[in-house]
Amino acid sequence: MIGYAAAQDHGPHLRSGDAHRTVRLHDLYVRADRRRDGVGRSLFTAVHRWAGGRARHLEWQAHHERAAPFYERLGHRGDPCPQPDYPTFLLDLAPQ
Repeated sequence: MIGYAAAQDHGPHLRSGDAHRTVRLHDLYVRADRRRDGVGRSLFTAVHRWAGGRARHLEWQAHHERAAPFYERLGHRGDPCPQPDYPTFLLDLAPQ
């Protein structure tokens, strides 16, 4: 195994249906000896495409030292959350 990504579609929002439907990226992992080979980028792109076909938002948290820099290199910025070591990332998947 080189890596994996685990994401969950939370289904329609209770009150607003698909208008606020969210996919949660629970985990994205790449084996240490394969990092910086584009594997993580490919996994994230696949999750992003999958989520974009079904939800309004893609969200995840990432450790500020171990994982957040990867997402920042992809152009994403996390916001502070109650767990200070894990910023929250939120992408609006609505067509621009």
